[in-house]
Amino acid sequence: MDIEKKWVREMKALNFLKNKVALLYLVVSLIIISDVYINVIDHTSKLYDYIQFGKGIIFIIITTILIHFIVEKHQSYKMAEEKENELSILINSMPDFVNFKDGKGKWLRVNDFGKELFSLKEINPIGKSDIELAEIIPFFKDAFHHCDKSDITAWEAGRLTRCEESFPTKNGDNKTFDVIKVPLFDENNERKGLLTIGRDITPLKAAEALLVRKEKLSVVGELAAGIAHEIRNPLTSIKGFIQIMKESEHTPKEHIDIILMELERINQIVSEMLVLSKPQSHTFKNFPVTN
Repeated sequence: MDIEKKWVREMKALNFLKNKVALLYLVVSLIIISDVYINVIDHTSKLYDYIQFGKGIIFIIITTILIHFIVEKHQSYKMAEEKENELSILINSMPDFVNFKDGKGKWLRVNDFGKELFSLKEINPIGKSDIELAEIIPFFKDAFHHCDKSDITAWEAGRLTRCEESFPTKNGDNKTFDVIKVPLFDENNERKGLLTIGRDITPLKAAEALLVRKEKLSVVGELAAGIAHEIRNPLTSIKGFIQIMKESEHTPKEHIDIILMELERINQIVSEMLVLSKPQSHTFKNFPVTN
């Protein structure tokens, strides 16, 4: 809001200066030519002198218009320069990767975050394409090539596209970005420019992976509790019948059958656990597709 108020104040000051300079030039010029005209009238009254006076007036009017035009152009230049500075401050303060390209994929602007990310502090990327930068910085070759392919996808879609891009950095980290690409076209539907904004979602991905891992551990814990409960029941029966057999001189055949049955139950539970622990193989078969 303060920037907008400052810009309005500067606009008013420039408009006042523009009008003041043109008016001051017009008044001074008229005073000078009037003085010359009075001196001419005192000495002669030839028609030629009146024509010269008229030419002077026309010259003053034309030069006044030119001065007004020059000051106005200067004002427009100052406004554009101010807007350029504001845009630079804005994109450089963003914690995201911001990149502008022309219709041919050449870099036009990149913020400080992008320069730091791709180690471009000592390299000027302006006017270069991703393929050219891949040759200059081999470490990010795969990342630049992938970016070039996603640019083509955005151009072909002709609308805002969104994707995730991951690549290693020179400090050893593996970064993942949520990338938005906006293709721009002129009135003839020709490529005009491409805006790329990438937000670092590496911490979010790490949190998601940790959450999935916790869910898996939770499932494993529940599974282990269920299996322990299923195994404990037949073990209790076996333990009881063995105690009875220990105290009795004669062991009934029914007790032995129950023990064998419970042991078989335990064996089935363990077999099911082994099946779950083994990697599953996939078998693909061809089949006809009918309407």
